[in-house]
Amino acid sequence: MNAIAALGPAETTLLAVFSALMIAAGVQDALTMKISNKISILLILGFFIHAAVASIGPVEIAIRAATMIAIFAVLLVLHHHNLMGGGDVKLMSAGSLWFQAPEALFLYIGMTSIFGGLVTLALQFMRHTPMPLFVYRWDAFERWQKNFRYVPYGIGIAMGAITSQYLLLTPIMR
Repeated sequence: MNAIAALGPAETTLLAVFSALMIAAGVQDALTMKISNKISILLILGFFIHAAVASIGPVEIAIRAATMIAIFAVLLVLHHHNLMGGGDVKLMSAGSLWFQAPEALFLYIGMTSIFGGLVTLALQFMRHTPMPLFVYRWDAFERWQKNFRYVPYGIGIAMGAITSQYLLLTPIMR
C-alpha cells in the first residue's frame, strides 16, 4: 500500500491545498513579480489545521515553528542584500512548516535550490536568446527583460515544495 492511499481524506485535501497554494504563488510570481502575503498566511494556517488532523504533537509543532523562524532569519539576510525577494522569503519560510526536520526539510531546501537554479538558467537563456515574437508580447517576459536582477524564485520554491511532498509520499523515500 502506498503512502498516498494510506492518507485520510482530510490529510489528502490539505496536501492538495498546500500544492494549490504553492502553484498559485509560483504563477503569481511569474506573472507579477510579487507573491501575495495571503498565500504565505494561508500556508501557515493550513499547516496548523494539518497538524491537528495529522495528530502532530506540540513539540513537533514548536520545532517546526522555530525552524521556520530560523529559515526566515537567514533568508531575510539574503533579502537585505537584494539576493532574494520579500515574497520569496515568506513563501519559503511558510512552506518549511510542512516539512519535518531534518531529512524532509533538507529535501525541500535541496529540491527548491535545484528548481530555483533551473528557473534562473532558463530565464538567463530566454534573456540572451532570440525568442518567438509571441514571447516578446507577453507582459511578464517584458518585465523580466527590463529587470535583469529579477528571478521569479517563487516558481522554484513551488516546484521544490510539490516535488518534495510527492517524493516523501512515495515508497522510494520512505
